[in-house]
Amino acid sequence: MLAACGRSPDKSSRPIAATTVVRPAPPASAVRLARSGGKARAYALPTLEPLDWQSDASVGAVDTLIGSDFEQHSIFAIDHRNNLVGVDLDTRRVRTYQPHVTLASIGPDGSLFAVDTGHGLTQLGRRSITHLAGTVTGHPSGMFANASGDVLVAEPRAGSLALHTSDTVRPIHVPAGGPVTATFWGDLAAVGSDTGIILLDPEGKRSPATVRDVRSPRALLFSPSGHRLYVAAKAAQLLVVDRFGRSVLRTITLPAPAADLRTDFFGNWLVARPVTGDSVWIVDLDAERVAGSIASGWAADLPALAAPHALLLRQGDDIVARDLSHTGFPETGRVKDGAKDFWAAAVWAPAQESPVREATADTARVVSTAPAAGADSAGAATAADTTGPALYLQVSSSRNPSWADDLAGKLRAAGLHPTVLKPAASEESYRVVLGPFRTRDEAEATGRRLGMPSFVITAQGDSGR
Repeated sequence: MLAACGRSPDKSSRPIAATTVVRPAPPASAVRLARSGGKARAYALPTLEPLDWQSDASVGAVDTLIGSDFEQHSIFAIDHRNNLVGVDLDTRRVRTYQPHVTLASIGPDGSLFAVDTGHGLTQLGRRSITHLAGTVTGHPSGMFANASGDVLVAEPRAGSLALHTSDTVRPIHVPAGGPVTATFWGDLAAVGSDTGIILLDPEGKRSPATVRDVRSPRALLFSPSGHRLYVAAKAAQLLVVDRFGRSVLRTITLPAPAADLRTDFFGNWLVARPVTGDSVWIVDLDAERVAGSIASGWAADLPALAAPHALLLRQGDDIVARDLSHTGFPETGRVKDGAKDFWAAAVWAPAQESPVREATADTARVVSTAPAAGADSAGAATAADTTGPALYLQVSSSRNPSWADDLAGKLRAAGLHPTVLKPAASEESYRVVLGPFRTRDEAEATGRRLGMPSFVITAQGDSGR
């Protein structure tokens, strides 16, 4: 929705004194689903200490881990009987959503999209099932849903994509054999070819565009915000492409060519799988460099990046957590004989197990518009209504000021009041925030309604309000 909004005129700005932003680490846990079946169990991150949490019922033997939904705090999987099952982390309940499922994915609003054994495609909302038009044949390499309830099914080996809606199927012909990816919101898809990367609007509202600087890529991955496209080039390079300018912004040299890419939910870290060998390369996206490598295999569930600097991976028969923020990536926790099971990193922790974590301080200066007086439509309030340090909701962090301003414009067009925080040092990022809010509950409620990756920050020492 926000990606489709245009830019609205800026409101009058007001200079604000330098602020110190304290960003608490979001809660994070590792959830274990037994490959042979049993109750789901949770472990604290980064220590991997067992938590006093388990599902209230057993989950059948798991064949495929679908993933976790950050907003609904749920883990989804397909069991050995082709049942699509989910574990609600807050209530501990296990639910069977649909039988006879062969493939599934999670949409940006938490909806589930599933392909059944009859090749039919369905959308499973919280209380309803919608049958989408058409059938899915072959072995799709990916399913990418958008906020409208449509799903893009990729079959690049056959040289085609198809957008399935409730009543139509829109085929999209693309070069065969190239990698395919889409943004978190499903508003843009990228397809690799020997002539460049083709950028497609799945709904056909915009004409296709081509990034001709990159040919025959091995893997593609959008950043969480969708502003950047990371490309594993044919050579030993990770290319950072500007989605809007359709040009290569940065080139990061890798030890060898990469075959697959993953990023964390906040866009700070990226891990890459080499074409050959059992190792994982860790890329610091803020510093735009390879920070090191770790010996580990690569599977559908692991390695996984978790907030704020944890990497969860298999090493031998064990599951190991490592701290990416320190040289050498020291081990912070280990689960013996855990490698045989499925693991999912979740931005969640049981309520009774959520300790107050140490915060990290960053310095930033507000350089764009100040929030309007009074409460806005997202529940933000002026500093006059705030008795303690001002609370803000950070929704984006980017090195590109144009991207930050563009997102702020879209948020304003949606009736919100964003502010851009300028970096205090050249190696820091531009941040887009909403607020201020009276309480943390108000800020978190806005984040849930917004449906974008976000977290609460606290501005202290604000003498300009």
